Amino acid sequence: MPGPVPSLTEPLPNGTLNRPLLTLRSAFGWLAKGCEMGMYPYVIPFSGSAMARDEALKPFTVYNRQRIQGTEIEWDQPTKILPVDPVVRDAVEAIEIHMNQWLDFLHPRLPHVPSRLRSMLWTLSAAPVLRPMGLDVPSQEEVLGQLLPRLPHVDDRIARELRVFAGRQRDTYVVRLPESETASV
Repeated sequence: MPGPVPSLTEPLPNGTLNRPLLTLRSAFGWLAKGCEMGMYPYVIPFSGSAMARDEALKPFTVYNRQRIQGTEIEWDQPTKILPVDPVVRDAVEAIEIHMNQWLDFLHPRLPHVPSRLRSMLWTLSAAPVLRPMGLDVPSQEEVLGQLLPRLPHVDDRIARELRVFAGRQRDTYVVRLPESETASV
């Protein structure tokens, strides 16, 4: 029986923070129960898809230059579509910075991060960005409590290092909601 298919991007790229918050809470609940899933806080456009070709989304689309080695063939391939709303976009970009810091920190300890753990890392990375905005997402402590037992080869020393690293991430990148935005969901 197929399980839930959460997406941090519904209905992004044109959404507000409310939908990703609901999805984060729901996804974390499923992850904590052992559900396997992959999630990202932005849209990943497939080549040739309507979203990848949507002119209105081009200013919010990030491209990577691709080249076929040994040829002159190259192109700009869309790799992600960020949210249109500037507050949501800033939050997503800050979350991605935290995620990349986590991956850099974990790499010497865990060279491959499976998607189920990567999804928890996205949730962990969202906490220091969204909680200071007054948004109700799982705390870093909650996520670490679920993540640490799932990480392979983690002893007490490494668990302490991970908790210290998480503590350093708090309040590093604060995104402020405009006065007109509501933080309640």
